[in-house]
Amino acid sequence: MPNQLLTDSISSTAKFLDTAFEIAVEQEILLADYDKSVFKIVKTCVDHTITQKYINGNKLICEGYFRISIFYQPPQEDKLTVITKKQPFRHQLDLPVPVRSPYFLPVNGNLQYVNTRAVSPTRISVSGVYSFNAKVYGVQQTAVVSAVSSATACADSNSQTYFTLCSAGQRQFSMEDEISLPDNVDKILNITLGAHNCTVNSHQDKVNIKGEAVVDFFYTVENSPRINHIPKTFLYNQVVDMPGMAENNVAYADFSITSFTVTANSDTGKTNCLITATLDAKSFRKENLILVNDCFSKSYEYEKSHKDIMMDFNISAVSKIQNFQVEDTIGSGFVPVYTIIDTSAPYTVESDGRQVMKAKTTVSVIVKNENKEYECFTKTGDITLDTGSSLSADDDIFVTCQRYGADVTVSGEVMKARFSVNVKGFVIRHKNHKVLADFTENHSAPVSNPADALILYYGDKGENVFDIAMKYRTDLSLVMTENNLDTKILTEDKMLLIPAYRQ
Repeated sequence: MPNQLLTDSISSTAKFLDTAFEIAVEQEILLADYDKSVFKIVKTCVDHTITQKYINGNKLICEGYFRISIFYQPPQEDKLTVITKKQPFRHQLDLPVPVRSPYFLPVNGNLQYVNTRAVSPTRISVSGVYSFNAKVYGVQQTAVVSAVSSATACADSNSQTYFTLCSAGQRQFSMEDEISLPDNVDKILNITLGAHNCTVNSHQDKVNIKGEAVVDFFYTVENSPRINHIPKTFLYNQVVDMPGMAENNVAYADFSITSFTVTANSDTGKTNCLITATLDAKSFRKENLILVNDCFSKSYEYEKSHKDIMMDFNISAVSKIQNFQVEDTIGSGFVPVYTIIDTSAPYTVESDGRQVMKAKTTVSVIVKNENKEYECFTKTGDITLDTGSSLSADDDIFVTCQRYGADVTVSGEVMKARFSVNVKGFVIRHKNHKVLADFTENHSAPVSNPADALILYYGDKGENVFDIAMKYRTDLSLVMTENNLDTKILTEDKMLLIPAYRQ
């Protein structure tokens, strides 16, 4: 009877696209009558917000806006002020193949350069380039042999545990609250937003996501150059629909703020803050499958082939807060006024034979000199991030790092900036596994059985007993029983008795 190969499929996370693109930052800003004119441009900050990212057929669409903030000093004033503008963008990419759900789509961006000049006291020109990296991950199905049906073949198989991306979902929601600012507020200089303490609980066909959104307001008051700071925490508790989700799945969620508005409430005398945010959740299911690693015929000549498959053998969480310090020499007579810290998307590099995660960090400190003019000192370098475990070049890493909490001191000519980074996300760990791809017996070409006597074989530590049985065309179970072995891998150098296989 001809043998049969029983097949199944195994899922793994596959990267369908990894590409980079650039978008120009171009703005001509005309100051309004109520804006103060420009004496000196001190610092320009450009950051991005992704409002939508989705796949339509074989098209990837990414939409959002740049927030351009220009810090400048008005003429004859001992004060820092700011003008902020938004520049919308939309970018479309062609995918090599259509991607079907479920998928997830990380998009990261960093400012490459920006040039700002005051064309006149009431007109500012901004030009620069912003670089993005977009990746598309989905589920890849691979056919594998899970059993061999044959009276004359011996198969080596084992059970493998792996993970598969089973569902993904999004939800947009809004948070609104009031914040008490003083009556004599002159200007809100900057608003920074972040997310902390995000937890995800799995349920049937849905996930419950809780966390905190932290908004920091930086402002000046009338007749004072001092920059003040008020933090505000928004709590959220949202449910995201996730078809195919089960309670024992591994689930993760990304929190991103897509827009915010700040308006004064004349009735209460307070400032109203409205935040629109997006939760992007994904879940992985744990699976078990019998895989045939190898096979041989005990009675006939045979042909076989193998293949390597990629498996997601582990999903691990990353959640760690790290503290850093940056030093620079700036000269004497400077007073720190305001600190801006930008941290890029994490990336991995090889260092001393191992994979290390880093992020490029730019620390910009606006200072005031003895002439009461404002200047900006900038220090750029790499920080090393701790993921809590070792990384491999084969790992797929989905980690964000968010800066919060900055403290700057100047002692003599040395400036020290201390800040914290929240490293959060997950890592998919892959491994290659060799399995049987095809096996054919030639029933017209029988092989002669070995002699009836037992054969002596000197096995080396670490040798696979199945390979030894295959060499002598005998049954694995016969070799295991004859030598009282309880594992297929030899734990020491050992003399084995190889019995002949008899039909």
